[in-house]
Amino acid sequence: MKIVTITKHGSKRTALVSVEERARLKRRARRAIAAGELTDQQIVALREAKVPDQHADLDCDLTDWER
Repeated sequence: MKIVTITKHGSKRTALVSVEERARLKRRARRAIAAGELTDQQIVALREAKVPDQHADLDCDLTDWER
């Protein structure tokens, strides 16, 4: 996979990827699974999943979430 990064004043601004990589990313983004198709092991993994400390600030987006 080849990626070309374009910077502006030292900050990354744009990334160019091959057509093949773009197609792969689009396919990957569209993968979905119905909740009823989850295995027991996947359900347990989801229940036990923890947000890494470096992303704890995202909890503020869950204003109406009940645990």
